Amino acid sequence: MKTPRFEELAQRWAGKAEVYFVYSEEAHPRAAANDRLNGFASQLASLDQNHDNAVTLAEYGTFAPRFMFDAFDLDHDGVVKSHELLAARRIEQFRDVDEPATLEQRVALAKRFRAEVPGKIRVLIDTIENHTAKAYGGLPNSAYVIARGGKVTTKLAWAAVHDVDAELARLTGTTAPAVRTPDFTPIAQELAAAKAANRRILLEFVAPGCDACKHMDETTFADAGVQTAMQRFSVARHGIEHDDMWRLFEELDLAATPAFVIITPDGRIAAQAQGYHDAASFLGFLR
Repeated sequence: MKTPRFEELAQRWAGKAEVYFVYSEEAHPRAAANDRLNGFASQLASLDQNHDNAVTLAEYGTFAPRFMFDAFDLDHDGVVKSHELLAARRIEQFRDVDEPATLEQRVALAKRFRAEVPGKIRVLIDTIENHTAKAYGGLPNSAYVIARGGKVTTKLAWAAVHDVDAELARLTGTTAPAVRTPDFTPIAQELAAAKAANRRILLEFVAPGCDACKHMDETTFADAGVQTAMQRFSVARHGIEHDDMWRLFEELDLAATPAFVIITPDGRIAAQAQGYHDAASFLGFLR
């Protein structure tokens, strides 16, 4: 889903930076048959009343609960085309994707990726032992910016185009490309109240079935220091299972829940982070 935006980034920085994908371990082999992913594929398949392998909004109806993995329209080009049509056009898309046992099988999957999600960024294929992924921390959707001398200057646990843009601009001494201002309409009332009180907003995105969200509730947010620090903010927690919040989540270039955005009283984004944070790292973010 992020590939098209990174293709645009590669074009923006052509001649100044090299961009590569590293194809390594499959994050969700046989995802459509994986019960751990909330059984979304079989649930969606049961709603396909006319058996055309696509679930329309009418067929989806008030089906609940919504899960993060059925908020994506997974089409051939990898672009999220519709937030209202909370379904995969090809329900069986990943059923035949296994974790490869040989390098040849991984090469075949990498070629399939490039065939289904066209682009010009070169795809580097990891060893079958995943040496590269392990050397860089083993994260499933990470991004690294490496300076000319070979030093890693930025590690992003969750790949985000705007963060890569900002770091490349810093390294090259240029101005980062303008980023479209997100549509904050869904939290307009909260923004107005925070502005009137001259307080920053701590916007949190959560998702049903999010283990990391639950873990932070039980640990990080139970920490006395974190509780004290959060009192300086107007805290707004929203679920991305709601269409308007999902749109805002994607406009902010976020990919994982929980996700956090600090917004100043005048509506500027001061900082954002995503994924699980322990008490110490979250306090650092709040500061």
